Amino acid sequence: MDELDLRVNRLRKLIYEDMNHPKVRILAQQITRGLNTNLGKSRAIYNWIKTHIHYTRDQENLDIYTRPSMLIELGRGDCDDSAMLFSSLAGIVEVPTKLRIITQGKNVWSHVYPFAGVNGKFLPYDAAAPILPEQEVQYLLKRDYDV
Repeated sequence: MDELDLRVNRLRKLIYEDMNHPKVRILAQQITRGLNTNLGKSRAIYNWIKTHIHYTRDQENLDIYTRPSMLIELGRGDCDDSAMLFSSLAGIVEVPTKLRIITQGKNVWSHVYPFAGVNGKFLPYDAAAPILPEQEVQYLLKRDYDV
C-alpha cells in the first residue's frame, strides 16, 4: 500500500462516516426526491454540488479534507471534498460510486473525482471541474478506487 492508497482510505473513511450524518442523509433525500434511476439521482447530486459548493483550491503543498457534513455548511472546497460529498450523497440513495485519481503531468496525483454506477457502467461526475456531467478532464495517468 503506497501513500496514495492511504489517502484514498482516509477519503473512504470520511465518506462512510458522513453517510450516517443526519444533515447529509436529509440532503440526499431532498436532492433525489422523486427520482428513480441512478442516472437521475447522479445528475441531481452533481447539479446540487455545482450550484452550492464553490471550488476553492487548498493551499500549496497542503491537502485538507473537509468532511461532507462540514462542506455542506461551508459551501466551498476542493476536488476531494466535492468527490467525498458526491459519494456520500450517492451512497445514501444506493448509487454505487468509485473515485478516480489522475495526474495531468509531472507524475503528481493532482485531481480526484467520483464515478457513479449508471445502467451497468460507471460515469464521471466531476463537479470541481468546468465540465458537464459524464465528461472528464484530460489526464496522463489514472487510478480507480472502489468506495
